[in-house]
Amino acid sequence: MSKKIYFSILCLVFCYSLFAQKVEIEFKNYPIELKQRGFYISRVLDNRNDTSKVGWSVLDKDTRGKFYVLKGGTSKSLGLYFNTNLKRDTNQVPLVLNLVSLMVTERAQGMREGRAKVAVQFFREKDGMFGKVYETSSFTESLSEFGKDIYTTHERRIRAVLNQCLRNLSESRWMEVKPDYVSEFELREESKKIDTISKRFADTVGLFNWKRAETVILNLDQLQHKGGLLPNFVLNKNKSHTLWAFKKYFKQLNDVETNKLYTDYKAKFKLSFLVLGIGAVFVGASFSDNSIADTGMPNLSLAVPGAVFAACSVPIYIKTNKLALKTAERYNAAIENK
Repeated sequence: MSKKIYFSILCLVFCYSLFAQKVEIEFKNYPIELKQRGFYISRVLDNRNDTSKVGWSVLDKDTRGKFYVLKGGTSKSLGLYFNTNLKRDTNQVPLVLNLVSLMVTERAQGMREGRAKVAVQFFREKDGMFGKVYETSSFTESLSEFGKDIYTTHERRIRAVLNQCLRNLSESRWMEVKPDYVSEFELREESKKIDTISKRFADTVGLFNWKRAETVILNLDQLQHKGGLLPNFVLNKNKSHTLWAFKKYFKQLNDVETNKLYTDYKAKFKLSFLVLGIGAVFVGASFSDNSIADTGMPNLSLAVPGAVFAACSVPIYIKTNKLALKTAERYNAAIENK
C-alpha cells in the first residue's frame, strides 16, 4: 500500500471519528408494572423523520457536540427493553409500537435540566397490514442529579415517557376499537407527517455554537400579542417583550416571509420614532426663550412643521403595529407547517 493511500485512509478515519461521534444510551431493566394491560409489545417500528439520533449533547464539556443514540439501534433497543420488562402472556394481544417521535433536550438556567418527549402509535397486525388502536404522547423534565453529568439521566427520562405511554394505553378502551388496516408504507408516510418534532430539531442543530454551553432550540410555543403602547409579545409564557427580543427565533426559522415582515417592521418602527423625534425638536425649539421673549408666543414657523411631523408619525406607528402582528402571525403559521 502506497504512503498516499495509507495517508488518505487515515484522514478518512479521522474525519469520521470527528464528525460522527455519538453517545450511546443503554436502557436499564426495571419491570414495567401495569394493571390489567391485556397486551404485550410484539415488535417496534421506528418511523421518525430522523432515525439517526435522539438528541444532541450540549451541556457537558466532555460530550458536547456529540449526538445521542440508543445502544444497538432504536427499534432493537426498545424491542429488547419491552421483551425483558413487559412480560408476554399467551392470553394477551400482541401490539406493534410505532415510534413517531423521540427527542431529549438539555438546557441550563441556573440548574441543568433535561427533557424527553415521545409520541407513539399502537397497531394490531394482520396479514402484513396494520390497524391503529391507540396513539398517545408523553413529556417529562427534571433536573440533573447532583454530581452527575446530564446525559447519564436521559435514559431514565426516556423510560419514563415510554412507560407513561404504556399506562395511557392500558387505561384506554383500545380493545373496543375496530381499526382500519393500512400497509406499512401508508403507516410510515402518516408517521412522517405527524413527526414535526424531529424536523424542528433537525432545523436547529446547525445553530450549534461551540463556545457556548447550550444551543438555541426552536421553541414549540407560539408568539402571543399582549398589547401595550408598543407592540409587546410573549413567548412560552414568559414576560412581555417587544418584537425585537425574538429576532433569534425569526432567524433560526429561516422563513423568507417572516424575515421580510420583521425587517419591514423594524424599519417602520425606527422611522416612526425618527419622525416623532424631529417633530419634538421643532416644537421644543418653538418654545425657546428668545421666541417667547420677542412675541410672547411660540414661534409658529417652527411649531407648525413640528406638529406636522408629529402627526405624520401616527400613521407610521399604526403601520408598525400592524406589521408586528403580521410578523408574529407568519411566524406561528410557519412553525405549524414545519
